[in-house]
Amino acid sequence: MAHKLTLQGNADLPFIWNISQHVGDSPSCANQATDVLLVKILLGEWIRVAQPSIHPSCQEPFLASAGMNLRVAYWIRAANNTHEIAGTGAMANLSWSENGVLSPAQGSAFGANTWTIVRLNQFLKNRANSVWQNLPSHPLCTGALRAELA
Repeated sequence: MAHKLTLQGNADLPFIWNISQHVGDSPSCANQATDVLLVKILLGEWIRVAQPSIHPSCQEPFLASAGMNLRVAYWIRAANNTHEIAGTGAMANLSWSENGVLSPAQGSAFGANTWTIVRLNQFLKNRANSVWQNLPSHPLCTGALRAELA
């Protein structure tokens, strides 16, 4: 069940839109419908705003259906391997990994690393704040997801 997670002691990012279970192409991923849809919305907005240099066919909008597919897995890998450089809006690639799984955040960071879903939320807050603030009103947000994010 997707949800709004309050982050303690983080004035810059007081909350994130979070997933409850792993989303991805691994057989161990639960891929709950609302979790997958939340990931599609976050990834779709990241693609729309960041406009990564990729083939235009890969930038087509995600569909509202909650199904996991190879296109979502591709973008999870891309998000796991990309980060914003110190609030500048410039994107840098991390070393490529085969990790096509997005994990639910347990806070804003784990050790010296930041959860990918936290980085997606931070990016949208910085670059598309109204979309991030009003995510439950997003056109792809279904009634079920909207209820979980409330």
